[in-house]
Amino acid sequence: MFTTTGSRGLCKYPANTVKPQPGCSGSLPSSTYKAPLCKGLLLVLNGLTVMLTLLPQYQHLFMYSLQAVTQQHQVWRLLCGRLVCLDVKDAFCSSLLIYNFRIFERRFGTRKFASFLLGAWCFSALMDFLLAQAFQFLFDYEVEELPAGLLAPVFSLFVPFYKSIPTMPVTQVLGHFHITNKSLVYIVGLQLLTSSPFMWLLALSGLISGGLYHSNVLRLQKLLFVPVWVSRIGRYILEPIFSSWVVTVDPVIPFPQTQRTEPPCSAAPPAGSHTATAVGQLSCRRGAGCNVSGNGLFKDRCP
Repeated sequence: MFTTTGSRGLCKYPANTVKPQPGCSGSLPSSTYKAPLCKGLLLVLNGLTVMLTLLPQYQHLFMYSLQAVTQQHQVWRLLCGRLVCLDVKDAFCSSLLIYNFRIFERRFGTRKFASFLLGAWCFSALMDFLLAQAFQFLFDYEVEELPAGLLAPVFSLFVPFYKSIPTMPVTQVLGHFHITNKSLVYIVGLQLLTSSPFMWLLALSGLISGGLYHSNVLRLQKLLFVPVWVSRIGRYILEPIFSSWVVTVDPVIPFPQTQRTEPPCSAAPPAGSHTATAVGQLSCRRGAGCNVSGNGLFKDRCP
């Protein structure tokens, strides 16, 4: 479902991967090939979600409480509350979206992809408080808690997904509704959007922060980025752990082609074989450029 969405419009194989030809040995990239950051996020965050589900007494440490940040000055909740999903449905939908958005890590590289997530994650933290204050000012309702997890950066990836991935029609429903290669991704995003009451606030915060960072407004790409030394440390320490192996394709040995050889015209057929004599004469005449007609058995028009 999601592999074809990301492959079409970009490339089925990475840029530096040679597609194996028929009859030759080669390698096929796995689903998370050249996407170690996405693979690490899927494994670590989902693993923490499962652990917190089995140990509910520690879930209060990972709650994204705006009231605790502003009134009790628990700034550490901006880190813990915005990484791990406490709801299994949110973790499942966000994992599907991260798995689909791995195409951006393959296209831009791990460092640029991590810089985009870092910039969107930091800027969306400010946007969460601004939108919560605006909602309280307009509707006189205080937003005390927001859904936990890496949700705003996931929604921010819809900005480059909408701008850079081309839309291709796949099929039609009832002759009027077009299903494209991006429809299923939007359906999963809509499911994640409607999973909790204030998820729309995180979605709006992520879209605003992703649009500003993608457009490089206020030179955000120069202010919020992953340093080169951090990228080198991750390349030598974390990338060997989360990198995917290339699946080797066994070579296909083609069968040798057999060639039919015809006896020379001078070769004498066995004695008493009238059928072999007729076939031999026909093959000799065909080799000489004779035209065989279908009017009669082995009747030719050679001069």
